[in-house]
Amino acid sequence: MQRLGVMDLHHAARAVAAAPQAQRAGLAATLCSGAHVAHKYVKRLGRWHPVWGDGSLRAATHSFAKVEGRVMDTRMLDAYITVLQCLERRLRENCRPSGV
Repeated sequence: MQRLGVMDLHHAARAVAAAPQAQRAGLAATLCSGAHVAHKYVKRLGRWHPVWGDGSLRAATHSFAKVEGRVMDTRMLDAYITVLQCLERRLRENCRPSGV
């Protein structure tokens, strides 16, 4: 995945918030994985991934419904937390010392 910007987090949270509660954690994981796959694809082939885009988290949200407008309620706060937890898990998994 490319470097994470504030707007990447914002767009991912809007997509996660638009999903039913039971699907939000899975969608966050899908977005993170898709951005990671796209980043590798772009680095290797020099063009955007046909589904996940340019390797940014924002691009990975392109084909998903999003909450519209300037909404900041508990649903959006929960979505931000869900996305951040997913990113934290990915970071911890990728930063483990070898052999662990």
